[in-house]
Amino acid sequence: MSAAELHSEIDLRARSFSRRAVFKELKALEALGVLLRNKGRYALQLIWIINMASLFRGAFLTYAREVSHSGSIPLSERVKLTYRDLARLDYTWMQFIVVLRQIYPKESIRVWKPEHWFHLVHEHIVESFFSALDEIEAKQYHLIGHDCFTCLYGAQQIPRRLVKVRFVDGPFGLGRNTYLTLIGDHLITIRLSATFSERMYLFRKIRDKREMMAPEVLSLMRGPVKATLTVEYRPKGIVELQERFDRVFNGE
Repeated sequence: MSAAELHSEIDLRARSFSRRAVFKELKALEALGVLLRNKGRYALQLIWIINMASLFRGAFLTYAREVSHSGSIPLSERVKLTYRDLARLDYTWMQFIVVLRQIYPKESIRVWKPEHWFHLVHEHIVESFFSALDEIEAKQYHLIGHDCFTCLYGAQQIPRRLVKVRFVDGPFGLGRNTYLTLIGDHLITIRLSATFSERMYLFRKIRDKREMMAPEVLSLMRGPVKATLTVEYRPKGIVELQERFDRVFNGE
């Protein structure tokens, strides 16, 4: 966002800050390495996100050792977050994956994505994110619902050294609005509104990069959306989901 856009967002929440105060705070956060500025626009630094994730992991594991001697992660609470912006949703999703990747360093990552849209929200961040995961050397299994141009283009950004990608049409019967990420005993579920998922159906009609980067497509991806992200520890059915993933990749 630009400083002006951020100031407008603050005004919508009935907070009284001058634009000068907002700009001063942005400059301070940039100097601290929290923000990155490019052509007058600001975004969170991925390295800052990863460092915060590491801090969270350390605090979490300290808590885990204090309350449990079993060696397991006692995260039994169900966390549900609501979003109206895909970029913010994707940032949070990536942060949770990095944290859980560190908690389960030897477990595979299984991801189900009916549509592959992340690169259209912020392509450079997605590239850095996958590079960070690639350094951890964890196996990843990505199921993508369609092999249209947009999904194929996005899948090319996923590093293939430790990643397998398959295009499968709805192996879980969840529809086009539900996304799953399984890491260890945790399940991350993202649900987009049915209305927004229907609008994303245009992905299948895109034939080349020019059409993919058209203003109407990008405005759809960067416009308002209703979505939820839920993180659960050992939810009902997680073993069955893991087995379904494995059956797909084992060719059964």
